[in-house]
Amino acid sequence: MILACPDCSARFLVPDSAIGALGRTVRCGRCGHVWHVPPPAEPVPPAAGSADIGPSAAAEPEDAPTGEADDDGPAPAPDGPGEARSGGSARPAQLPVLRREPNRWPARLAWIAVAAVAIVLAAAAAWQYRVEIAAQWPDVEPLYEAFDANPLPLGFGLRLTIEETVNTVRDGKRVLSIKGRIENVTARARKVPGLRGILFDENQRVLRRWTVPVPATELAPHGGAEFKTDLTDPSENAVRISIVFHEPG
Repeated sequence: MILACPDCSARFLVPDSAIGALGRTVRCGRCGHVWHVPPPAEPVPPAAGSADIGPSAAAEPEDAPTGEADDDGPAPAPDGPGEARSGGSARPAQLPVLRREPNRWPARLAWIAVAAVAIVLAAAAAWQYRVEIAAQWPDVEPLYEAFDANPLPLGFGLRLTIEETVNTVRDGKRVLSIKGRIENVTARARKVPGLRGILFDENQRVLRRWTVPVPATELAPHGGAEFKTDLTDPSENAVRISIVFHEPG
């Protein structure tokens, strides 16, 4: 039969013959709780050739197996009305605890959560430092492009410089001529975005913007191309010129 401790719900597998026809006082092998177990529904017949047994022997049969207790040795059950007696206190049976399989799901869920957090942090770092990573390892750039149309800064891998500015007069009008160069500094072909010119005054206020003709739509690895633009009637307050990459539209 299976016994369940009323205090800690630990379960024990005990042969019916160990309980006897009158029941038995037992002790929980895990928490030490003592309680009286009634006899099985059907009395256990005595073994062949055995002598008649009295209440004392029924409460604690000599051949009743006793499991290992959690403490150093068997402890007598306290006196109580539910305890079976025969000339003295019956010693409670020490029953083994049926070990339950530990629930491994909490630990697994914890590891899954840690792995998920690590993946999120790695993805965030890969996106935040995408320019540095793509500059160091150009082969990973297509991976960024798969997630976003413009994952890298406009003109990434291209170097733009202004090489010459000249003021001339044409048809009585002052003309500012600007020459520059675009270079592909990577080992991968690069598309050239649009160009825009910006004119600033001494207070860094924008005086004028205009579109600069693109010399090529794509540059080969380590290739370059020169651009040129003319600005008619620039403001006399202009002190600085800037040419930047610009997405048309």
